Amino acid sequence: MALAIFDLESADKTGVTKRQKLELLEKTTGNRPDALSVPSFPGLATTAWELWLDINRGRSSNGMGPSLISWQDIEAWSRTRGRKLTYSELELIRAIDSAFLETQQEN
Repeated sequence: MALAIFDLESADKTGVTKRQKLELLEKTTGNRPDALSVPSFPGLATTAWELWLDINRGRSSNGMGPSLISWQDIEAWSRTRGRKLTYSELELIRAIDSAFLETQQEN
């Protein structure tokens, strides 16, 4: 699911995302492309997704692209937000981040 969302948000060299292109196609043809029908996250995954989005805002770059969200990044976020993450949340956040980095390497 996260891979599908990241794929939709990936942009071409002009900065236009796949989502924008597909939404324009939908508007032009009146037919919704299947790729726009991404299912929603269930329960805990929704929470992990929202947490990842917040942590992702503080992500650093290595000059070649985004860096992996480190344990130090997560710990700093946790201190700043006053929120201790559960083991399950941590695992899901790391999985989402891996999927994100995978899509970034493809582009």
